[in-house]
Amino acid sequence: KQKTAYGCFPFLSFVPLLFPSLPPFPFFPSFPPRLPHAPVIFSVVTVTGHRMAERIIPEADAHIFFPVDLPIITERIVNIVKPKAILLVETELWPNFLQVAEKNEIPVMMVNGRIIDRSMKRYRLSLGFTRRMLAQIRWFCMQSHTDARYIEEMGADPARVQVTGNTKYDQTYAEVTPAERDELRREFG
Repeated sequence: KQKTAYGCFPFLSFVPLLFPSLPPFPFFPSFPPRLPHAPVIFSVVTVTGHRMAERIIPEADAHIFFPVDLPIITERIVNIVKPKAILLVETELWPNFLQVAEKNEIPVMMVNGRIIDRSMKRYRLSLGFTRRMLAQIRWFCMQSHTDARYIEEMGADPARVQVTGNTKYDQTYAEVTPAERDELRREFG
């Protein structure tokens, strides 16, 4: 389904529906009434994630696959969708996508942010690059104080970091069938 934006731009959320994650958006149903002319688009990484998103978030105006993080591709998607804002769920850091968002002056916010120890070790190896990438994100809503400390160590401005808890616990989940779980496991090895 498609909405005409009437001068408003779409709200775009890049949500990686990876097993066992489901989108941490208990607040999502309040978006359409508050922004009736702003389409909401969710992106996913896998075919199974796409099916789950359609079932779990039927209120969204579209469910798309996250583009390959190459400048020409991400720029084209951003130019087509023209998002007013972008929400990154958990810690989906796509450098070229973030650069295109910054170039187009699209605010980016991380929600339900988390940093696992294994990832933190990798980020420490490229702190200069990571700092530049994080500077393109306006607000960080992190799951825990440890996640907040990690994102700050990676270079996020502490004034833009807030601990909000894990919003996945604030919602009612749809059932993930055993077949969907198995398919997600196959897709991610």
